[in-house]
Amino acid sequence: MATKISTGLANYLLGVGSLRQAMQGAVIRVYSGQEPQAADSSLPGDAVLLAEFSVDGTGAGLSLQPTATGAVIAKNPDEAWRATAVGTGTASWFRWTQPSDAGGSGSTYLRLQGAVSVSGAELNFSSLSFAQGAIQKVDYFAVAMPAN
Repeated sequence: MATKISTGLANYLLGVGSLRQAMQGAVIRVYSGQEPQAADSSLPGDAVLLAEFSVDGTGAGLSLQPTATGAVIAKNPDEAWRATAVGTGTASWFRWTQPSDAGGSGSTYLRLQGAVSVSGAELNFSSLSFAQGAIQKVDYFAVAMPAN
């Protein structure tokens, strides 16, 4: 699969500012179930929230490095992106969004969405099995612009 961005995020990038600015303070939510076809879509009925990643698992929003290199921008290396799993299941997809986003459909949300796997996905974990109460972490996360 490929990374999907919402209409709201696309409009922000085209007319307002950078991805770094748009997603400042956002969280990454990891779900089990079927990934929606579009980032503008509401959460599907089978989506189960497994974890919400924030700085040190405190709820503080995530940030990216100050600059991009080679058309790639990565997570801020000074931050530990952690979560305590709130559900048990097999991680299959994620949505990076503002904490106030309740998951409904709409074209104004700032969202970046993608697949989860142990390798080759937009977000990779050493294991896709999440157990409620277990600490999860994201050691590496990067977003690349499409090639020309």
